[in-house]
Amino acid sequence: MAQEASVGEPNENLTGKLDALATYAALAEQPALAQTARDAAVAVSANNAEATADALTTLASTVQAPTAPASQAVSPDFEEDDLR
Repeated sequence: MAQEASVGEPNENLTGKLDALATYAALAEQPALAQTARDAAVAVSANNAEATADALTTLASTVQAPTAPASQAVSPDFEEDDLR
């Protein structure tokens, strides 16, 4: 989302994106992220630059980067010769 938001983007667009993020987060059962996105949307709607910056910083710290699944060393239960 931060990558999609451009400098000087109308507040309505950013508010809409934040509202959508809050909805998706709620549906994904991530209440902390949903609430943080709602708070950021409120700050943007209020046209308060300092509150918006704080809310977006909090939102960014709430979002966790996806982690790759731990690679599992799988030992084959069979030998290649068993396939013939």
